[in-house]
Amino acid sequence: MNKNNSINTNDMKKTLFYITFTVCLLVGLLNIEVILNLFQYIIRLLGPFILGACIAFVVNIPMRIVENKLQKYCKKNFIGKHSRPISILITFIFIFTLLFVVSVLIVPEIINTLSGIMKAIPDYAEDINNRINHLAKEYPAIRDFINKLDIDWAKAGREAIHFFQNIANGIVLSGIDIIGNIVNGLMKFFIGFIFSVYLLVQKESLKRQGKQVLFAYLKEKHATHFCSFCRLTNRTFSNFISGQCTEALIIGGLFFVVLNLLQFPYALLISVFIALMSLIPIFGSYISSYTSAFLILMVNPWQALLFLLVFAVVQQFDSMFIYPHIVGGSVGLPSMWVIVAVTLGGSLMGIIGMLIFIPLFSIFYTLLRMNVYHRLKTKNLKISE
Repeated sequence: MNKNNSINTNDMKKTLFYITFTVCLLVGLLNIEVILNLFQYIIRLLGPFILGACIAFVVNIPMRIVENKLQKYCKKNFIGKHSRPISILITFIFIFTLLFVVSVLIVPEIINTLSGIMKAIPDYAEDINNRINHLAKEYPAIRDFINKLDIDWAKAGREAIHFFQNIANGIVLSGIDIIGNIVNGLMKFFIGFIFSVYLLVQKESLKRQGKQVLFAYLKEKHATHFCSFCRLTNRTFSNFISGQCTEALIIGGLFFVVLNLLQFPYALLISVFIALMSLIPIFGSYISSYTSAFLILMVNPWQALLFLLVFAVVQQFDSMFIYPHIVGGSVGLPSMWVIVAVTLGGSLMGIIGMLIFIPLFSIFYTLLRMNVYHRLKTKNLKISE
């Protein structure tokens, strides 16, 4: 009798849960715009803390390596006893130094590049005009076609100059807003930075408290499964970030050496740009190749064609010999699903979506595969083809 009552109670709980879930889902779908606005408001409100959590997660990857080395080689002295704060300090100093060095090297290069392009535009315009006049003399049909267009080139030039002057005036007028946004962004970054330091210092304590809350409010089975899911998520994202960063450094270094050997212009700027774009799987290489080729085109069109050839060769070498060993398999996701993840992530969230959807897909793929194998094993089935 008690057993039947227990079964009926469990059935009632499940039924109530399904009814409640269905009602909440319907209410959510009917008020989807309100829910999305509320979600965006919460994201903005918690923005600095979300940023801090992201900083802590990324910094934790190199920090663990530094901390393990300090504990291994300085176990009994002051450094070994205070390995956590020292490793945090060393990691942040290294990251900020790297960013500073890159900025010092790249910002002047960007300014020189833009200045060179602006100076080259009149020469290119004159060269194009001379070529058009030459073709018009050689081929009367082209001259007749141009005359039929009836374009006032002087007026078009004046309108173009006026257009760029309006843009410049708009930039000056919006300078106060830009400064305000920069100050607001710096404040959010500072709060996020402080929060990330607290997270890194107290990560074991926070982890223990989180597990206590889970096991206090959930069944042991569910809490254990959730902890396993969190470990899988942490491992997948850590492997993806470390793998992509290592790949970016290697590919950037390769291009820097090759471009300098072949005496390409803007070798440093292009190498850093390619390294940054390589963090975006698949589409990053296309963006970096065509953008870099355009920069070289402004200096030497033939070198731009040669660059595209060199880019294809280096990328092929990287995909065959370097990427599979450094990054390959770091997230355990087949190539087909990488393309799906990047495309879907880019459509929904832009560049950030391209980056985070690969590890998210990898987590889903791993969980699905584990569940499929478990079900097949339970049914005592083996599917060979």
